[in-house]
Amino acid sequence: MNNSNFLIGVILEALGYRLLLVISFLGLFTACRKDGDFEGIALISHGGMGLENPNSFYHDNSFESIEMAQAINGCDGVEMDLQLSADGNLWLYHDVSLESRTNQKGCIYNSTDEFLTQVSYRTLHQERLVNLEFVSKSLDRAKTIFLDLRHFSSCDQLIVPVGKVINALSFSFPDKKGLIVITNYRPWIEQLKQAGFRVCLQVENIEGFLVTESLSISPDSYLLRNSDITSDGVTKIRQAEKKIYIFEVRSPKGIRSALKKIPDGILTDDIRAAILEKK
Repeated sequence: MNNSNFLIGVILEALGYRLLLVISFLGLFTACRKDGDFEGIALISHGGMGLENPNSFYHDNSFESIEMAQAINGCDGVEMDLQLSADGNLWLYHDVSLESRTNQKGCIYNSTDEFLTQVSYRTLHQERLVNLEFVSKSLDRAKTIFLDLRHFSSCDQLIVPVGKVINALSFSFPDKKGLIVITNYRPWIEQLKQAGFRVCLQVENIEGFLVTESLSISPDSYLLRNSDITSDGVTKIRQAEKKIYIFEVRSPKGIRSALKKIPDGILTDDIRAAILEKK
């Protein structure tokens, strides 16, 4: 009886030792996989569930895509592309022309609101185009909202009036809390900031940032492609006490690359993959 108890004790001790080894190995493996502390990096879902994302159920910039993205646990905000209509309202749409993605032709800028309500994407769900006023009512304002403004109408070859854009923005968002407007057109910076908006300027490279910082009124943050910014570039922008966001982040490899640069946030085309990589 004593021998049996002794044998059982030896077996349990051996199993416990092995279990401890397994736990230690898993902890070491997890620690090795952790490339850095990404906790403070915001994950922003680009165009809803992402541009040209084959894993998305819905087309980018559709109401359905925005709704799905902001409902995902770990998504810190959503980005949407905005274009001004002939009636002075902002509509969600990314491309230059309607015919590239929808059942209609032309440009947003020379299309009426009545016409745009009939436009739908050439997708399985045939999502309708929606305007900012409609979408704004269902946005989770606890999350950051990025509004990417188109300043040029290719159909008309003209610069869109910034005053009309500001009026449309203010109408949909009387409370500007949590909003960041994106533009790549420097002459808009001053008027957007005077209207009370936080401005994120998209630039092509770090030289574009340096030029803008020499202006009397500069943006609050910068947006660059992942391929156009290095860790040192991120540091330079932060040293100017400005925030830096990175976009064109799709694959897991690209997401890891962007996270390792430690920006303030990434605009990702695959929010679910970004959440996994951040962990």
